[in-house]
Amino acid sequence: MRQIVYALRFRGEASWVGVDSNLLRVVARATGCSMRTWFNHDRLHGEVRDEPGDEIRLESELTITGATTFQEIGTIAFGASGDRLRFSTCGSGHLGSVPLSTGRRGAAVLQVDDGERQFAAAHGLFASNYVVDTSGGITILQLGSIHFPDGGPEAPTDMFSGG
Repeated sequence: MRQIVYALRFRGEASWVGVDSNLLRVVARATGCSMRTWFNHDRLHGEVRDEPGDEIRLESELTITGATTFQEIGTIAFGASGDRLRFSTCGSGHLGSVPLSTGRRGAAVLQVDDGERQFAAAHGLFASNYVVDTSGGITILQLGSIHFPDGGPEAPTDMFSGG
């Protein structure tokens, strides 16, 4: 079993639709990112940087199911080659208000449901953190692990082991 561990920062637009505005439609893009975390001088530090690369496009719908809960389904398309992952929430996600009415923040654990091309036999889980501002902008920070069965499509280097 091969795996890819990845981090992406998507930025895009989110719009509330539906009869009761209970559906959040998201279209966001990323190229790649690197994350760095360290602790010194009794403080935790973190940094996320965008990295150059081909466009990765996320489209999803979050269906609000309670005061702070949602279900999500979506697709991530990698470049123009037709490589895609389809995903959905594991359980429910959380999306709550931010103090001072500056938007909403939340998180969810998502599962790979299926895919196309190099992701046809892939499975895995990823975590998404959401920041939705009051003007409809959205930032999604995603950290995931995608697994490929032996003998399946060629997967990039296993980053989980540091190699």
